[in-house]
Amino acid sequence: MTFRNLALQFPLLFFGLMLLATSAVRAIAGDRLVPSRTLWKWFGLTVVAVLLAIAGAYLIWPVLPWGFSAVGPATGAVAARGLPVYPELDAAQRYGMLYGPLAYLKFVPFYAVFGRSLTSAKLTGVLALLITLSAAYYVGRRYARREEAILGLGAGALALLFFHFSSFDATTDPSLVASTAAGVVGALHHRRAVAVSTLGVIAGVVPNLKLTAACAVLPLAVLVWMRYGWRSVAAAAPLGGVVFFLPFLLPNVSLANYIDLLSLVAREGVTLDAVSRNLQWASLLLLPVLVVRPTGRPAEPMASVYVLSIAIALVIAAVTGGKIGSGNWHLMPLLPFVIHAFFWRRALLPGEARPAAERRIATLAAPFALTLLAFILFAGGGTVSQVRREFGLVPRHSRTIAELRDIARRYGDGTIEIGYGERLDEATLFRALLVLDGHPHTVDRFALEEYQLVGVGIPEATLQYLEACETRTWLIPSGQKPFLEPSRLFVNFYHQSRPVFPERFRDLFSRRYRLVERGDLFDVWSCTHE
Repeated sequence: MTFRNLALQFPLLFFGLMLLATSAVRAIAGDRLVPSRTLWKWFGLTVVAVLLAIAGAYLIWPVLPWGFSAVGPATGAVAARGLPVYPELDAAQRYGMLYGPLAYLKFVPFYAVFGRSLTSAKLTGVLALLITLSAAYYVGRRYARREEAILGLGAGALALLFFHFSSFDATTDPSLVASTAAGVVGALHHRRAVAVSTLGVIAGVVPNLKLTAACAVLPLAVLVWMRYGWRSVAAAAPLGGVVFFLPFLLPNVSLANYIDLLSLVAREGVTLDAVSRNLQWASLLLLPVLVVRPTGRPAEPMASVYVLSIAIALVIAAVTGGKIGSGNWHLMPLLPFVIHAFFWRRALLPGEARPAAERRIATLAAPFALTLLAFILFAGGGTVSQVRREFGLVPRHSRTIAELRDIARRYGDGTIEIGYGERLDEATLFRALLVLDGHPHTVDRFALEEYQLVGVGIPEATLQYLEACETRTWLIPSGQKPFLEPSRLFVNFYHQSRPVFPERFRDLFSRRYRLVERGDLFDVWSCTHE
């Protein structure tokens, strides 16, 4: 195992090595090489600027970093047309995934105001990032001077930069982080009614975005309990229930179908390696809070309970993030609580304890920043690698969009969908563009993979849909055989290669459709039945 792979597998060990290295340098050189507070401040502002610049480029350029960046906006467009968010298990459509209704419905108002486009969908994530950063600065400023609040903002931005596109893309994660960040701000309000209302709303919104993120409500409930008592938490519970179930009152959001989907996906297991890595990252996230120990203060026991609730939530998130296809981004919704706990515990320090605490913070700041920077700069799936890759695809994506627009113009008298070829092709992510324009959204490979992993195949209704040529034209990645792409989840879990689409589907497609045009990025397959 190379050192790079060792670091990826054991990030906590890598942090320990960074701590030893920086401590040795400090012991030899003294305080001359210790970064000043001013230097840290400018470093933090630079990180914020870099994060916002990447988010801005993502917003205006044709970038879709991964599957849900397209699945969410496409399903949101379907929901805006009044079609089911969660189709029946035996329906022809197969696009529902393990996310709550708000993961899709959040796009609907943006489409109504700004028009149905990928830019409108991306705006949800970028605005969520701005809310998170604003909340981080507000929390820091509440307990510390402006300069120290900027330091906290920079540390939070560095953690968000580590998660790169997950911090601001058109997926569920930015909305989750913004929700918990707004929850912290609301819980700190001087009016009890505001704190209780905030807890109720966030307790309903967070699991409605992603059910497995419900653990993030625990620290928020503890925070409201500490400030206003357990009756306030109890008073927020009914509001949370109403907010959670409210989307299911819509005619196209079926609670029964959602439960069926959850029961299926719940069969998927977790991998111990992934859980181990997640727990290590959870430990690193919590470390800045643990080094600040306000012993001897009346509020200290409550502060410790609050930290314990964050730790419990981090452990739960680490385990749920160990599922096949998941990862350490499940920890992201807890980041606002970590920032708040750090500033609050630091503010509780008595005057005589501050110098020792500041020394501990200074000792850990450099290795903590170096660890995150190392993964940001050098990890195979790190920020620099991912950003370089995605932005390097912008010219190809621009051609993809142009070709799609041209094909849609020439074949626009019938229904069109983007299908799949023999291998993963980023061009297929732009199937969301056609859905946004009103074309069908029948089968999504990411949803099919989830079903296939638990032994649920394509419904008979889907085959009947294909037989009837209800989608008149399919666009397949150029030069590839249709619908032979293997399931990555199946390979990762069972270590076997199996196509996402079964042989019967492929045979039926070959009988009902013929190749009528070869393009630069897509081949056009049209129905032979008129």
